[in-house]
Amino acid sequence: MDAAATHPPLRHSLLLPYWAVLQMDVWQTLRSWVFRVWVLAGALLGFGYLLHRAAIHYQAGILQSSAAFMTEVLQFSLLIGSTLVILLTAGTISSERGILADSVLSRGISRYEYFLAKWHSRLLTTLASYWFLAGGLLLASCFLLQFDLSIVGCLVGFVVVSAVLAMVTSLGVAMSTLCNSTVLAVAVLWMVLYGTGLGLALLGFGQLNPLRLHRLMALLVQGQYELGPQLELVGWCALISVAAAMVGLLHFARRDV
Repeated sequence: MDAAATHPPLRHSLLLPYWAVLQMDVWQTLRSWVFRVWVLAGALLGFGYLLHRAAIHYQAGILQSSAAFMTEVLQFSLLIGSTLVILLTAGTISSERGILADSVLSRGISRYEYFLAKWHSRLLTTLASYWFLAGGLLLASCFLLQFDLSIVGCLVGFVVVSAVLAMVTSLGVAMSTLCNSTVLAVAVLWMVLYGTGLGLALLGFGQLNPLRLHRLMALLVQGQYELGPQLELVGWCALISVAAAMVGLLHFARRDV
């Protein structure tokens, strides 16, 4: 009796189920073919294009601007990166509909912990892979091309693009709770995002106007920017991300899995 009493009682930690699902989803995402194709294609296209520009710079003697190159990288990240993020995140929960009852209802994890772990996992893998590729291209372009860019401006550009990608990621995870099919979630989210972007571009309205963001990248890379509007833009992206996550979380907590 005394020996048994000396052992402290086991206490359930709310972070353990969350951490377990987070680790599992990160590992599954890193092993998925969509993520690997995304990273491999980004690396091949980015560094291949950089080597092409470097060959022109050194062999043909035509100066190639690192600022122009990084501007194209940031613009490409916004245009194509958003589509790839949709493919990566729209099936976060909808693809696991058949096993949700075993994963959530039959084990010591709440739906809130499950959703938050999935959401944070996709944010982590998406943003970490983007910063890894974009940071490598920035570093290489500084040595291989004519150095005429602002490092701080490029980092601000990375933060702006990351905020947009985080917003798309949050919308993708939320949409995966609203749709029972991954294909449907991808189609709906793609139409909503690009339809909204087209509308903002035609009206010339809003900080998330794709044409405005496209022009903004060139200014950021050259260091011609004011920090206040960029922080406001990041704040709007963060607000939309949290709002989308809350909608997805509340719907997932009430749905029949």
